[in-house]
Amino acid sequence: MADKLTAQEDSTPTIVSFADSELGQIQGILLGDHARRVDERIATLEDALLGALADLRTELRAALQSLDGKVKTEETNRMQAMKNLGLRIDTESDLRGETERQLTHKIDTAESALRTVIADERTAMTADTERELNALRHNSVHRKDLAEFFAQTAEKLRDDND
Repeated sequence: MADKLTAQEDSTPTIVSFADSELGQIQGILLGDHARRVDERIATLEDALLGALADLRTELRAALQSLDGKVKTEETNRMQAMKNLGLRIDTESDLRGETERQLTHKIDTAESALRTVIADERTAMTADTERELNALRHNSVHRKDLAEFFAQTAEKLRDDND
């Protein structure tokens, strides 16, 4: 359909042209002013839309840059926190290892001291037992002497009864 409105594609107000036929001329007379106003309104709306889109792009870029900055800051902070945590874990591990070595040394020292005390006590108890055994042997009556004593006592009792 050759008699439709056409618009130029630049941002300047467009001039509406109708077909070259008589119908086109009548359309130009009847609708020319209205078509120009509609065309101007469309151009104004297009300019406003392009401006709004440009503003939106600018705002979006600024928001993305801000977000990117925040993400980089957070990433840096987290990396530093992870590094600090790693150092703390290493420090704690070293401290626990040193504490374990100290405790092991104390336990070994205490065990050695206890073994020495036990050995000394065993030696002393053995010596005391030997001493007491010797004293008992020295103070005890031999079987032979005891048998002889009972025999003599029995004979005296027999002689006294007879």
